[in-house]
Amino acid sequence: MSTNNTDSGPVAEHVPTRAPVILGVNFSLLFIACVIVILRITVKGKLGKLGIEDALIIIATLLTITLHILTTLSVPYGFAMRSADIPAEWWPVYSKFSYTECSLASIPYPLIKISMIFFYLRLAQQPTFRKICYGTMGFMVLSAGPMFLLNLFSCIPVRAGWDHDPALEAKCIDASPYFYFSYSMNVVTDILVMTLPIPILMRLQLRPKAKYGLIFMFAAGIFVTGISAFGVYTTYKAFHSPDRIWDGSYSWMWGLIEFNLGIITASMPSMLLFAKWVRGEMTEDKVRSSSENPTIGGGGGKGSGAKFSHNKGQSQISTLASHRLGSEEYIMREAGGIAKSTELVVVEMGVVSGGRDGSMC
Repeated sequence: MSTNNTDSGPVAEHVPTRAPVILGVNFSLLFIACVIVILRITVKGKLGKLGIEDALIIIATLLTITLHILTTLSVPYGFAMRSADIPAEWWPVYSKFSYTECSLASIPYPLIKISMIFFYLRLAQQPTFRKICYGTMGFMVLSAGPMFLLNLFSCIPVRAGWDHDPALEAKCIDASPYFYFSYSMNVVTDILVMTLPIPILMRLQLRPKAKYGLIFMFAAGIFVTGISAFGVYTTYKAFHSPDRIWDGSYSWMWGLIEFNLGIITASMPSMLLFAKWVRGEMTEDKVRSSSENPTIGGGGGKGSGAKFSHNKGQSQISTLASHRLGSEEYIMREAGGIAKSTELVVVEMGVVSGGRDGSMC
């Protein structure tokens, strides 16, 4: 038998549980994600380049840490066990953990993707592109917001969300269709976020080093999208399982993996910045000097602050985004080339590109 009734209450003995695997996998990924976020915030803070995308990543990371802590605390009360093995007196506490975790789980991933879009907004100034970015952010808020409210108020009275006492005479809705919708929208928004910068990147001829970096970043993003799609399957399986606690823990594990990998992927551009900072190629003095004393002229070398082009018979000066030397955009420019221009041809950095009214990366 998996439980023994004693005077002190049911005591679990040799009960099958998935908790060690779930906690081991996710705390390992969480550690990596936290280290990367700390490095990101440290280097961008020293260079004075922290932005709203960094604040969103910090909030998402703190929420993800909270979910890991709640998951760990729920293990002694039946998380990742078979329902038949959970003693009756554990259920009230387990239900409170489950209610809290499900309510918070709808927040981190949208924040991660919105932070990535704010980073995209730094890369380009084209009005159409920016409108698409803001529209995508609005779509994510409109799809994630109702799920958060649904998790909180799926039962009337609200207490019935964790207290299953029949005396409450609660009225609850079947949330499973909405969970399927939420996971499906995750996949859709993943694809949107991944494809948004492609039109900008397609206009560039990058050096191999820059190409490999971008390929790695997009490959990581595609992998996270695949996990989101797999989450739809695991959620469906959990809702149709005779033991939702047992199969639901498997779905929960993949949800946490998605959060951790999302944080890591969203911070990859900052790791390029960190690498250059460690090598001494990026310092606060260099950033300040470049911001205060941009070079204007056509005869400079790699660090020239302007280039010349000819448009309709008139010479124009197109100033490079030198005030962004401490940002991820600058790193990608050094590796491949970002230039803010009206009509621009850059040849000194190994890039040949042309654009209108916007920055390119």
